[in-house]
Amino acid sequence: MNPESVLRIPVEERFERRHCSTIKALLRTLITTPSSFPELEWLDIELQSDYTYGYDLVDAESLQHMPDVFPSLHKLSLSECFKHGITEISPHQLRQFCTNLNASLTSLSMCSSNWMTDAHVEAMMPIIGENLMRLELVCCSAYDDESNDDVTLLSDNSLISIAQYCNQLESFSMVESDITCRGLEMVLSANTGITTLNLSCNKQLDSRTVDIISRYLPRVEVLRNYWLDAATDWLSDDGLIALIDAQERESSGSGIFLKLIGLWQYSLSEPQLTIRGLKYAIEKGVEEMEINECELFESIEALGSGVKLYQAHYIHYIDGSLYKREVVHF
Repeated sequence: MNPESVLRIPVEERFERRHCSTIKALLRTLITTPSSFPELEWLDIELQSDYTYGYDLVDAESLQHMPDVFPSLHKLSLSECFKHGITEISPHQLRQFCTNLNASLTSLSMCSSNWMTDAHVEAMMPIIGENLMRLELVCCSAYDDESNDDVTLLSDNSLISIAQYCNQLESFSMVESDITCRGLEMVLSANTGITTLNLSCNKQLDSRTVDIISRYLPRVEVLRNYWLDAATDWLSDDGLIALIDAQERESSGSGIFLKLIGLWQYSLSEPQLTIRGLKYAIEKGVEEMEINECELFESIEALGSGVKLYQAHYIHYIDGSLYKREVVHF
């Protein structure tokens, strides 16, 4: 399920909201009716779009029914489809959902659950962590509707639980959180097989982040840091160059493992990562880059290197989703 399948607003026509409500009601019935999908292994609801804000398909009630609807579920991706509200789904309710699953989850991707706290992660991990190969917590926070400034982000407490119960992750995303290098090191040291890593919008991470990645993930293949800004730049020119050099040493000089770098530059302030670091990475073997149209993109294009440039995935890339937005070569 993607934004186009749920909500398409014609450019020249006024959208009738009742159509959206009708579709949503039918979909909620579908995902709450027992045995609707007895053999479905991958449920993918990916609604990241400016046009689908507040599409509250999944709430506490519908979540309770889903284990009976999808008894064969192994991979679950839920993005921008939760009912908003700081108390909508409690840690106990989330624990019950995980407990009632009939199959072991190997992939869990959650985006924009505005009721999630460290307590929710701590409730899930003892139950599902052992078999997870992909874990993505993207823009998960507890948002108080009554106070626009009262937002609680996930912290190192979540990472402590993840490190304790997950040890076979291959893909890990922690986006827009309050995690620090201390917590990140716990997770990466316990999951050295991670090859896809997304650490976008984490303001508490610093330059040590790349040292930690180099130490525990010397063969990382995909690295994303969307929404570049001076306040969130843990990835710098010197850091990227050091990571590339560490990979060359790991391969005994036969090349690097990093294949793709994902960026989204929006700030007018000077970023830590510039064309100097990216040029070095491209020359050493990085083959693909996700980047929005910006000054940095123009600098990469001017290199004439042959690196494949793709439109960055708006708003964030969800590795656990089958819905890949249209890949655009500029």
